[in-house]
Amino acid sequence: MTWERLIELEPRLSALYNRALTIGKGKRRFNPFDIWIGSRTGMKDEMLGLVGWHRKDSPELATDEAYNIAYDKIFYEGLLGEDLETE
Repeated sequence: MTWERLIELEPRLSALYNRALTIGKGKRRFNPFDIWIGSRTGMKDEMLGLVGWHRKDSPELATDEAYNIAYDKIFYEGLLGEDLETE
């Protein structure tokens, strides 16, 4: 599984990643955990609706591997701006 395959299966993951990039590269100060977890719903909740165990309609998206790839890409790379090496 790759990020490219994930966004092919679920294009809304790309939109969530792009939003995380915009927030992460903003000039203002922010708490990334407030954005990720949120007081009611955060970006993590949005991601959980798209990939992971709750995604019953797509076996490829309902895996730990798919969740971990999306989590790393959106949270660490997008929101925190960490440069993660991909295989």
